[in-house]
Amino acid sequence: MELSKFLATIHHDTDIKCHASLLGNWFDPNRCESIFNDKYFNIDEFIDTAGNLSDIKMDDVYFSLNSFRKRHRTESDVWHLNAFAIDYDFYKLKEYKNLSPDEMYIKHIQSSLKYEPTFVIDSGRGLYVIYVFKHCSRVRKKLYKEIYKRLIKSQEQFGADQKATLVTQVIRLPGTINSRNMKLVEIIESNETNYDILDFTGILPFSISEVNKCKAEEKTKRAEGKRDIPKEKHNKESQKECTYFDDVYQDLKKLVKIRNEKNEVEGYREYMLFLVQYMGRYYKKSPAEALSYASKLNGMLKRPMTDKEVQTQCKPSKICRGVMSIKTIIRKLEITTEEQKHLDTLVTDEMKYELQKQKKVARRRKIKYLNRTEKEYQVFLRRDMVIKLKRKGWMNSKIAAELKTSKQLVACDLKYIKDNAYEFIKKIEDIMKELYAFINIDNFTRYVTQEFNKVLTKWLEISEERLE
Repeated sequence: MELSKFLATIHHDTDIKCHASLLGNWFDPNRCESIFNDKYFNIDEFIDTAGNLSDIKMDDVYFSLNSFRKRHRTESDVWHLNAFAIDYDFYKLKEYKNLSPDEMYIKHIQSSLKYEPTFVIDSGRGLYVIYVFKHCSRVRKKLYKEIYKRLIKSQEQFGADQKATLVTQVIRLPGTINSRNMKLVEIIESNETNYDILDFTGILPFSISEVNKCKAEEKTKRAEGKRDIPKEKHNKESQKECTYFDDVYQDLKKLVKIRNEKNEVEGYREYMLFLVQYMGRYYKKSPAEALSYASKLNGMLKRPMTDKEVQTQCKPSKICRGVMSIKTIIRKLEITTEEQKHLDTLVTDEMKYELQKQKKVARRRKIKYLNRTEKEYQVFLRRDMVIKLKRKGWMNSKIAAELKTSKQLVACDLKYIKDNAYEFIKKIEDIMKELYAFINIDNFTRYVTQEFNKVLTKWLEISEERLE
């Protein structure tokens, strides 16, 4: 299919006064270098320029699905809604990473789609499935975003990118090159479709009639003066003075370390660095300070982006009224439950409840008077016996045989004792005196097993001479 026809199909009903965006490395004669940024054209110029870029096989060129009333690619400037594009990063999934985009689409994705796609595009590594619909006004942005989110959710098992759900979304231009593996972006399927945005509402949890009914009820309540009193809004100034940014930034640093260890180096860098700059600006930090935070985080990445990429690709175009919620950040960064266990702020409510539950269980397992679990105290007793026998001149192998443990464990215990000598020299007398006081208390037996009680008693008898 010709590129001009492809682009004209997507921007078919767009007003000639509107603009479409082409994102790429453009040469700036003033700086004598290439700068990765957006350029805006009216629709005819847009189609012609895109054709020229395709002819010369330019690297890494993206175009906007929707059009804008001004030369700014921001959500507030979106004028016409034209299409949805599902971005499949299936190569990140172990079971699909050896499949080609064509094979992946035919064998797995095609049969799972509820709606026939207008276009299917090989992006060089992944896939785009595009649904073009009739002209839709900007007033339906909320509906657009909700449908987009549901479409992505229905395909997440095949690696659909949950971060690629913006109204300002850009995708790779067919005929250009994906520089990550030097492959051509090409259209692999096109179909004649005639969708309206309302045709996709079947994927939503509520029907149009139910929404209209709810609106009618709200209207009636307002007329009768029974509308619920809205909650008081938080003071923005006090909100901006909170430590939320610092807490999130510390968690992002931890997340980078975790993913570096797992060798996960791509797929989240751009959004993470954008998030740091956006939140920094929102909390009244200067652009230079926000960029500094992002640059420091970028330096921790196993495969960092260049300084120019951080400044251009990860720079927020506009700071909105609200700040991103923890739930949104977790979803877009795809933070797993296992990763959340190591974080403090970027944790879902469910995970917070689970961690609190685990801490309560751990506290209940501790012996009340000793503030240690039985296992921890048995380790302490073993180490005390190791140091006692070592002072008598015993070899490690003989100590291991006496305590029925391994020689390596004895060596580890000796190293721990050396590093924590205070615990075994100064405190041990205090601990033993406390044990003598508690061992005869009836309540003490409620917190220890009968077997452990015997171990404590025996240890006290053997170690009595140390108090003399």
